Amino acid sequence: SSEGQATPEPLNGQALLKVNQLCESDRRGVVQMLLDLAALRQEKATLTQQLGEERSSKEEHERRISHLHQVATSLANRQQTAEEAAAQLHAKYKQAVRVAQRSQEKVRDLESERDGLI
Repeated sequence: SSEGQATPEPLNGQALLKVNQLCESDRRGVVQMLLDLAALRQEKATLTQQLGEERSSKEEHERRISHLHQVATSLANRQQTAEEAAAQLHAKYKQAVRVAQRSQEKVRDLESERDGLI
């Protein structure tokens, strides 16, 4: 030993026991902190996975809503087209009925004319 340093006294039995208890307590504390850290890491991984699944689910939900909107728009367009076609068909039917009525009138006129000639 150098002159400026005091040599430590050897530990007696009671002091050695106390040091061992403190070391054991510290070891248990460190082990518990490591277990807590592992549990927190697992919880973080689980939450990260759940968040990813929720994002994926939200994106799928948004895709489905968008698809349903497209289908609804397409159906509305088809309905409008069908209504327009029905209106055109009705107009053509009415025109055909008028033509048929005029034709019948002409036939009657011709028959009357023929009957007048006979």
